[in-house]
Amino acid sequence: MEDKSPQLSIGVIGSGIAGVSAAYYLGKEHRVTLFESRERLGGHTHTVTVEDPSAGSVPVDTGFIVCNDRTYPHFHSFLEELRVPIRSGDMSFGYYDENSNFGYAPTGVSGLVPQWSHLVNRSYLKLWMTLPRFNKRALRNLHSGSLTGLTLREYVERENVSAEFVQLFLVPMGAAIWSSADEKLLETPAETFFGFFKNHGLLTLFDRPQWQTVVGGSHQYLKAFEREFSGKIRLNSRVSSVKRPMGKVEISTDQGSCEEFDLVVFACHADQVLPILEDATEIERTLFAPWKYHSNRTVLHTDKSY
Repeated sequence: MEDKSPQLSIGVIGSGIAGVSAAYYLGKEHRVTLFESRERLGGHTHTVTVEDPSAGSVPVDTGFIVCNDRTYPHFHSFLEELRVPIRSGDMSFGYYDENSNFGYAPTGVSGLVPQWSHLVNRSYLKLWMTLPRFNKRALRNLHSGSLTGLTLREYVERENVSAEFVQLFLVPMGAAIWSSADEKLLETPAETFFGFFKNHGLLTLFDRPQWQTVVGGSHQYLKAFEREFSGKIRLNSRVSSVKRPMGKVEISTDQGSCEEFDLVVFACHADQVLPILEDATEIERTLFAPWKYHSNRTVLHTDKSY
């Protein structure tokens, strides 16, 4: 006779990809309730439908946009299980400074040299001459373990990386990936920074992963999740407190509800844990207190001339 573990009641706080996937897989064997403070599921997954005169309704992703065939194996499995199709897409980076009217986009000759003046711009030419050497050296340092304990600022100073390369490529590229303020990016741990670049093929010219997008917009996997999920979904339910009396977990919301669970999964941002966890232990306070986030302004526009 098969020995099955007892079914547990589990509360999941936050409906980004972490919360949705946790709720989905835990819901196969347990009773799960998913709490989301906003009126929609998804967290950073946000698809906006734009009406185009020639193409009709076009789904545009403003948060989570791409995945790839190398570094997201579990997400791929999740989409396959939900029967959500993906397709190959392009992932490129462009830089433009409004103050100097200087910019580039590595998408061909016209992107790399949008103005003939770039060909006599010493800073610009030095940038692309520096890039292969910089990538090769960073990869070697990452493998040797010599990046441990260094910030990105300390690393570029140690390696005498040119200020032009840092200002025109490294900071804009990193800030775009992590939605970081320029002045904060150089405080990133160098090992973390280059580890991410290596995993995503950004330290080599070739052998890069194939980027992919969800067909019909990333909200398609949220729709599929809602169809398949057997648990409860609480939208517009901001969690105000979490307590753990007598081996149980009490989750209260700003709507005045209070529910008891066996376990809780915090799938929210790390800095949101301590304000609601009323009986945090010393190690929990130590682990969650350092995390900080900042808001970013995103503009969705249809102006082709911009």
